[in-house]
Amino acid sequence: MASGTRIPANMAEFDLDHAFSASVEAESPLVYPSIAILNCMLRNYFMGPDEASYQPFPQDETRVLSAQLSEVIMRDSAYLRSLVEKQDLTLRRRWLKRNPGQKQDLLLRAWPNMPAMHRPNDQANIATPNERDWDSLLLPYINMEDLKQDPALTVFLHARAKNPPSHFALSEPLFSSLLPPKLTLRARWPDAAMLLTGTSIANGYGQIEKCEGSGDFGEQMELLGRGVSPGEGLIILYIQHRIYDFLLRCCLLLLHREAPHSLFTDVEPPPAVTEPLDEPSYGKALEPYCERYGPKVDVQKLKSLVMELKREAREHLLLLREDPRYFADQGHIGLDHHLLHGSGNKGKKSLAHSDDALRHFLIELVCNAYWLFTTVDRLSEVVLRMESALEKDPEIDPEYEEPEQYFRSLEHTSYLLSCLQHNMQGQLYDTFMGSPPLRPYVSRDSKGRLKLSRKFTDTIAGQLYECISNLAPRDPAPTLDIVRGYLDILETLQRRNPTEADKWISPAVKKVAEQLSLIMECSWLIATCSLAERIEEEVSTIWPYFGQVYDGLVDWIGRYHKDPGRMPDPGLGDPSNRCLLYPIRKRPTRHSVGAIVAAEARLDAFWEMVDESFRSVTGAPHCPPITNLLATRPPTRTLPWEDRDLSDASTAPSTPRYIPIPNASHDANLDITGPLPKIRPSEDTWNVAKIKRRPASDANHVQWLFADDEEQDEDGPDEDEQGAPYIFRVPHRVFEVFKMMFYMRGETSVPKITKWSEIIHALTYIGFSTAQTGGSVWSFEPFAVPEEALGGVRNGVSYHAPQSENDPIVPRRMARHMGWRLSKEYGWTGEMFELM
Repeated sequence: MASGTRIPANMAEFDLDHAFSASVEAESPLVYPSIAILNCMLRNYFMGPDEASYQPFPQDETRVLSAQLSEVIMRDSAYLRSLVEKQDLTLRRRWLKRNPGQKQDLLLRAWPNMPAMHRPNDQANIATPNERDWDSLLLPYINMEDLKQDPALTVFLHARAKNPPSHFALSEPLFSSLLPPKLTLRARWPDAAMLLTGTSIANGYGQIEKCEGSGDFGEQMELLGRGVSPGEGLIILYIQHRIYDFLLRCCLLLLHREAPHSLFTDVEPPPAVTEPLDEPSYGKALEPYCERYGPKVDVQKLKSLVMELKREAREHLLLLREDPRYFADQGHIGLDHHLLHGSGNKGKKSLAHSDDALRHFLIELVCNAYWLFTTVDRLSEVVLRMESALEKDPEIDPEYEEPEQYFRSLEHTSYLLSCLQHNMQGQLYDTFMGSPPLRPYVSRDSKGRLKLSRKFTDTIAGQLYECISNLAPRDPAPTLDIVRGYLDILETLQRRNPTEADKWISPAVKKVAEQLSLIMECSWLIATCSLAERIEEEVSTIWPYFGQVYDGLVDWIGRYHKDPGRMPDPGLGDPSNRCLLYPIRKRPTRHSVGAIVAAEARLDAFWEMVDESFRSVTGAPHCPPITNLLATRPPTRTLPWEDRDLSDASTAPSTPRYIPIPNASHDANLDITGPLPKIRPSEDTWNVAKIKRRPASDANHVQWLFADDEEQDEDGPDEDEQGAPYIFRVPHRVFEVFKMMFYMRGETSVPKITKWSEIIHALTYIGFSTAQTGGSVWSFEPFAVPEEALGGVRNGVSYHAPQSENDPIVPRRMARHMGWRLSKEYGWTGEMFELM
């Protein structure tokens, strides 16, 4: 350290600009390009109001600026790499020890006027940005809300330090919302290209090459993956210059106790603190975040996401076929969000449940459920084949011919995900436009297309409409990064203004958006694979596979949509009448059991009609995936009240028996005074069997009978043959949760509400493993639940957590629905839980 150099005691005394000039510019003095000139140039030549206002491209000035920027970028990236290699542990520890206020002060010193909120490019909405807004719109991921959360800054820092600038060059423009169209940039200098990849030396990065008479040379270099047009390349260099400048300043602020001139020397300083040998290094801890995209897909993550989609589609279809209450609820929600085909062009909606409207809605409900499960089931099979191919040949080199099974599985996965994405985008747009809050603003034009009849008075409503309308299917289809960006904007609007957004976003719209988010995560895993470009080129070979996937389902759906009259009696599925009332959670009486039996019979008649129509078109009752699904879990049905066998102890009426005591056993001290006969109940009176007060059902129905051996019929099965139910002995905290989930006899003080964290705690206590798969969807797998309690079923269940920023509140009705799901899947009842 030079004599007289004073190390600042705290960061407030640290002169960042002086340290930056002393440690960086003194090593290699460079002339920084004028940011004001660069901003003016980009705004004048690339951000004009129309193409006619563009001036001729300044070729000489562009070459000078690109040379200066590329030299600064390569130097700063080398310094950043040196800093991280020497001080990685110190950087990480000093950042993680800071509280949120200290982190905010550091970020603001490194980047003054840093945006405070996530996605500042969406919030700015500026037609002609000034110099202050320009950086926020070109680099929206540099904001206070994102970088304050761990480990965002550490991952960002290590990724840029580990990889050269060329690794991120072609992906930089994907996140900038104000980047001009590529065709416009190419037109300014069509016979030149800026080389950004494939160069190993610093002097070659950002070099502009010109090729006379070769047409659109920039487009050719972009197709080869080596470069871009000079206009786009200049913006990329500017973005990277700002990134490396910001990260270096963050490092210097974190290392303010070290002498600035000693940070970039080749002499390794002695460690200030002796670190334990078994502590993982900074690079090792963040290695999964920074690996380069390779030819292989993260199959395990893709498999978990696809299995979650399959589980939701499976439960949806099975509940539609076996649960009248769920069918009626879906009917009410669907009709409330359904854009009826008879809508006029004045915004008037006829919501009367006419036969035509019911036919259209029921056709969409059935076809969407069948199509979704069939697609996701095939998708899961393809992902399993992909996993098998990787196990056989784990080393796949993209330079050579990859295994046929792996590539075909990847190709089919991409195709099925694109089908799901297109379908869910359409459902999201239709559900949002048909929702009750938006209905007064929506009408149809003369061609039947949806349009806004009047402007929104609410700013949030206008932003939500613009976001979801951009997600609607159109030609050409929006790219993957655009869809992911608008989904992120939609989630950000709901998170920042939950009260205002809930007025316009119904739970049905949120559910479709969550499913679309899961699908986009799967698609992103495929898109980041190095074989993604070949998949797009060979997508024409998919069509033979299309017929194998749907196997008659498309013909049946097409005929249903062309001729809705194929559904002869839509009243069987009408949720507005009282024939689908399903009081399964009420006390069993003659009236309630009769309503349950009638609702189940009506639902079965509806699905028999659907199966018969499918058989008339395809010759089979179902397509193969649905046939296999229905064979694994046949629906359980309730026997009528009159079908009880009163001679059997399991269905005999629960009446007390009083037996007179013989005189020899009479005890005068226990006489009952008064006019009553001098008797007392025998010992057997208190051991009367707990008789089931609901009708008996088949073997799959849950039994509540706990009778003694002597009270059973001699010809009836023994207790060992019946199998005693498994008993969970749980503490009071867990028992209170299961009291809400299940009906327990004798328990009168049932809580009305509980917290979502209590639901998670109760299920994990008895052996479930939990994971938040996406959005509000939580999956629970019976990882450590005893086999005796599961009855041989190892399938998991998934629930949607209530929408709330903090710990959500779960009402009793929602908890009972969760318990009903457990009863359907594993046959559990409230009698299986006892207080420890």
